[in-house]
Amino acid sequence: MQTRIEELPGQLEKEVAQRRRAEAELRESRERLAGVIDSAMDAIITVDAAQRITLFNAAAEKMFRFPAAEAIGQPLDRFIPARFREAHRHHVENFGHSGVTKRSMGALGAVFGLRADGEEFPAEASISQLESDGQKFYTVILRDITGQKKLEAQFLRAQATALGIVKSHNGFINVYSEVGKGAQFTLYLPAHEAAALQPAQATVPGLPSGRGELILIVDDEQAIREITRTALEAFNYRAIAANDGAQAVALFARHSGEVKAVLTDMMMPVMDGGALIAALRSLDPQIRIIASSGFSAAGKMAEATSAGVNAFLPKPCTAEKLLKTLAEALGNCRM
Repeated sequence: MQTRIEELPGQLEKEVAQRRRAEAELRESRERLAGVIDSAMDAIITVDAAQRITLFNAAAEKMFRFPAAEAIGQPLDRFIPARFREAHRHHVENFGHSGVTKRSMGALGAVFGLRADGEEFPAEASISQLESDGQKFYTVILRDITGQKKLEAQFLRAQATALGIVKSHNGFINVYSEVGKGAQFTLYLPAHEAAALQPAQATVPGLPSGRGELILIVDDEQAIREITRTALEAFNYRAIAANDGAQAVALFARHSGEVKAVLTDMMMPVMDGGALIAALRSLDPQIRIIASSGFSAAGKMAEATSAGVNAFLPKPCTAEKLLKTLAEALGNCRM
């Protein structure tokens, strides 16, 4: 009996040491996990059963433009557009009763987030759930796909545009594709016996030249911007170019009073032609605007006319048509 009592302090010391080691290992494990979460490229948000935020990593701060210290304790609804909030709450509740522990990225379909400044953005999301100390927690991993959606929109718009141009010339497109190999597009246009048109030159008689006016070219297609700039500069115009409406407004404001005319595409990402025309008219009601489009020219012409443009150019157009239309638009505003 005496021996067992004497051994007791040593056993207690061992147990205390083991517990301390276990606590240290747990602390280190939590610190490593926190480091992984904070260094993740995707936003990671954990909410409790009441859907109040308990974890908001660095990527979530950047994505939603909102500090983690203020996000903790907030309802998740704060970062969801109002029209989706009720459906999202029900979705999380149903997931909690489903018995499924996780749903992978993309399985939820397209979701939308709401940044602190009110901007909405598309995202892919995965969700998981677990119970700890009798409480249920849900963790959502979000990936901002704004860039991906813009590229998809540009690609689809390019296909629409191409189809409109081909149809307007009484042609057609043949598509052949194989899974895993890609697709081949063949364009067929009616043949004409007339000789191929040559690019217009500044020396061609009858084509109007500029007087050094500054023209703003707005088109999301780089090739079109470069070709248009080259044609204008060859005929004594100066040119600046923007790849979308938002950039065009900034350039126009920077060169306030200097830009004499704007050549703009009607279909662009970020700010399309219609919105750009309205913005330019608010800055300068007298600015000459020529709109262009290669898709459903009749419909776009009506849209451009209602927006108050001075002229409309269906794509594609010749240098001769461009120069004559520009000269007519500038007409009585030349100095």
